[in-house]
Amino acid sequence: GSGGDLCSAKADCSSLVVVDADGAVQQSLHQRCYGDATNYNALHHEAKVWNETVVLSLLAKPDYYPGVELSYVDGKTVRPGYLLTDKLVQWNILTDELSTLVDFADAGVTPREIDMVSNASNTFEVVEMRCSGGSDPVEAVEWSGASSVAVGVDSNFLVTFKNLNAVVSVGRGAGDVQWIFSSSIGSDYAFADPVHARFYNPHSVHQGPDGNVLLVDDGRSR
Repeated sequence: GSGGDLCSAKADCSSLVVVDADGAVQQSLHQRCYGDATNYNALHHEAKVWNETVVLSLLAKPDYYPGVELSYVDGKTVRPGYLLTDKLVQWNILTDELSTLVDFADAGVTPREIDMVSNASNTFEVVEMRCSGGSDPVEAVEWSGASSVAVGVDSNFLVTFKNLNAVVSVGRGAGDVQWIFSSSIGSDYAFADPVHARFYNPHSVHQGPDGNVLLVDDGRSR
């Protein structure tokens, strides 16, 4: 629900907030989860204004993936069980409604369907999921790590995934995956220089009027 205040420092609450030029809160949306820790649904990373009345953001989606093994750049491997994928969501500030535009696990961006060229990352982070009135917290690993959103020029959205080292384009209507450009998973495009041109841990994606895609390459430990 909305209100003029911010979430308190609780793991079961995240917020999108509209502030004026003086920093005063004008409107806010609080996303909370209740009951079992696997109902975790935190908003994260992005708050992109679209068409003046819509705010695009990203939302964590937990699921149980037995047997999926993650490898880290230091050689460590883990089988965490619970992994977090992502949803692209919109907050309509006129109707105060939060709705899902794309569930990326349903669209195929999931450890069950992604063919990993290299499943090694230094950005797999452990998240302690907890919800109000629920049981003990449950640990999950942030698998895909959606990190930014842009409105594209071809009736599409662009979303970066920092843990998959990928940019994914999805249609605005059905939310189907149009193409993937990535250094680590199956990619629809090749790099001009396959060694030095690759990007890692991408953020702040943008598509210009000419269709060119810009992003911040935050990679390290290459």
